Amino acid sequence: MAKSEAVVLSAANLDLIENNIGQLANNVGQISLDVVAVDDKVTNVTESVRTIEEEIKSFMLEIRGSTITANARQSIMQSEAEIQKRFGHYDGVRRKISGLLQATDMSAITKSSVKEMSEQIVVDTPDYWLAPALVALSAWLIDDKELAERALKEAMNRDDEKTSLLFSLIHARAGRIESSSIWLKRYIDMQDPLEMEAKIIVVLEAISAGVFGSAAKDMALDKINQWLKELKNFPELKEAEVNRFKTYISDYKQEENESYPYVEKFSDGYEDLKQALAINKGKVKLFDDLVAKFDAKINNNDKTKKIDELVLSLVFNYENEELNLRREIARNKLIIEEGGNIKRADQRFKDSELAYNRFNNFYSLFSNVALGHNKASSETVKLAISLSKDFFLEAYEEVLKDNHLSIDKDINIKIDDWTTRTKNASDEKELKKELQDNSDQKMKKDLNAEPLFNMKMLLSVVIGIIAIFLTISNPIIAIIILTIVMLFNIYQLATIFVKRKEIENQHDKMHKEKLYVLMNTVAEIVDYKLICEKTRKIDENLSNYLKNLDYKDFVKSEASRNIVVGGAHE
Repeated sequence: MAKSEAVVLSAANLDLIENNIGQLANNVGQISLDVVAVDDKVTNVTESVRTIEEEIKSFMLEIRGSTITANARQSIMQSEAEIQKRFGHYDGVRRKISGLLQATDMSAITKSSVKEMSEQIVVDTPDYWLAPALVALSAWLIDDKELAERALKEAMNRDDEKTSLLFSLIHARAGRIESSSIWLKRYIDMQDPLEMEAKIIVVLEAISAGVFGSAAKDMALDKINQWLKELKNFPELKEAEVNRFKTYISDYKQEENESYPYVEKFSDGYEDLKQALAINKGKVKLFDDLVAKFDAKINNNDKTKKIDELVLSLVFNYENEELNLRREIARNKLIIEEGGNIKRADQRFKDSELAYNRFNNFYSLFSNVALGHNKASSETVKLAISLSKDFFLEAYEEVLKDNHLSIDKDINIKIDDWTTRTKNASDEKELKKELQDNSDQKMKKDLNAEPLFNMKMLLSVVIGIIAIFLTISNPIIAIIILTIVMLFNIYQLATIFVKRKEIENQHDKMHKEKLYVLMNTVAEIVDYKLICEKTRKIDENLSNYLKNLDYKDFVKSEASRNIVVGGAHE
């Protein structure tokens, strides 16, 4: 009795426990749903926070860029104001040179005006080299030898190099070729190829424009040869220029924007293709730009006008203090162009910063012109490129030359489970046959899985034969069994024929699709291989083009002049 009650109680307890567990399970399920809901809410909140965070970051970057840009604009205004305040009176003297030359041509200058101008210039610009140089020039024009010599001596004390170069140009303008050559030699003899001012470009400009006589030309060329030989003793200087040209040439690599969907999807050569085309397009543009520079025609055949331009270029060749301020202006302008991105602006400024140095080695000076960092005439650009051709060639060979990648490399093609490779896609017939053989093999394998006589048919024949032997005494039943076996096998055979036809049709369809993909992939490979092959020839053309450049070919020897700038001849 006790045991029975115990069993009953245990069963009841189990029912109760079972019910409670069920309820607990329902509660846990609800809690799980609530947890999922909370988790979803947390996820939504997290996503919202992330979105807000990104918006805040974007906003802060925009604010930061705007602030930096505003500061850059403010800095430019301050630098320009400082230039005007400290050096504005220099520009007044510089402009008087142009006015003096024009007045001389028209015989519109008088002794009184020269005296008045001289006194004013000396008072306004007591330390500037051009002030006494302008006084000396004015005195020379009105035959005041004593004033001319006194002012010239003062100008040479302040800046012997610039004064010598200025009077070399002025004498060339007056047609005094011998005197011009003397002044030019004086200037050139003072030059140190390791530390030159950018005004040497004015000399190159004058030589390339043919404003000096043949003797001066030969002397200048001898000096250039001497400077180049001296600089060969400093290989680190050449390396620095080669690196500058590497940066310049690397910028010609262009992102490939054309679409090659089949190679991208069905070949492992897509990245090579993009890089090869970017390199080859860069070669084309680089070569075209180089040829265009040498095809450029001279815009000015009036040598008097040319000399006037060179004189202005010399006198507006800013002093060291001015260069520092103008360097800051140039950098801040790049910051504005980059929307406040100082890192990108500094990277761009680094490429042209040497152009703002007062002193550079001779390599850097003509590289600045060749790279477009200093404005110069087309003739001077040709001369500078010719002088820097060794830097150009070495940089080109390291950055672009022989960098064809895929043109001489096998390219894998993978369509589904079929893989092949080709070098230049000229083996189109072989590729098609290879694909056809692969398709035939796969179809044969699938057809073998559906033989014309299978186990069901064999079993039906065996059963039929046994049944016929068992019913041989009753021909009608045997005939019926034989008929059933035959009909079954005919049905099976028809079914197999249908399946085999479906397999053939399916493989034929798959083969056509693969063949279509193969042909398009091959066509894209052929396209870019042809482009690579054509531009590959640019290596030889560009190398030969640069190697055949001789800077002496861009220095003219004629300088016959009959123009006289007032005053007596020496």
